[in-house]
Amino acid sequence: MPARFLRLFVLLKSGKMAMYMGPDIQLAPYRFFASLLDRIKDRSPLSVASAEVIKESTQTKNIRVLLADDDSDDRELFEEVITGISTQIQLQSVEDGLQLMTTLHAENERLPDIIFLDLNMPGKSGKDCLREIKNNDRLKDVPVIIYSTSFNLKDINDTHAIGANLYIRKPNTFTGLIDVIKKVLSLNLEEYNPRPSRNNYFLSTDTI
Repeated sequence: MPARFLRLFVLLKSGKMAMYMGPDIQLAPYRFFASLLDRIKDRSPLSVASAEVIKESTQTKNIRVLLADDDSDDRELFEEVITGISTQIQLQSVEDGLQLMTTLHAENERLPDIIFLDLNMPGKSGKDCLREIKNNDRLKDVPVIIYSTSFNLKDINDTHAIGANLYIRKPNTFTGLIDVIKKVLSLNLEEYNPRPSRNNYFLSTDTI
């Protein structure tokens, strides 16, 4: 079975598909399933409805984005959104905190312009990575966007205190994910450095 079809059935079986129904969420199940098969067949990274809201801007050109997330499905969905926004965004993904810090400490590597950081990862947690980044003179000015399913107030307050630049709760729809990532890429993150006020720290589809 082709990998993209296999992933579709795994998502359906696991119940994760409900998180990423996007603009088709009101469709009858058979119509939604058909739209997904069309998307897989033509290898389009976004549905037509979603693609209409994606506009490439000069702000997204030649940006290097580093995503640290241990969930392979979330990494793939993030990649699809980034590709739909601009093919000129350089995206690198790592699957745990240890890989993230190894990548960042590689002296021959250009530093990313933005880090999207999950909190709950094996090996080294997102909070531990954040502390290490913000205590390192070479890394401390790289904007770090917390990208997590957690809505725990302690996680939000802790990461703000450590020095994260923005906190995003992972959206539960595909279009929500598009909107949130577009919003982040449109921001002047220099205004969020070293960190924003607590009132401007949390970003979700409800606050865009």
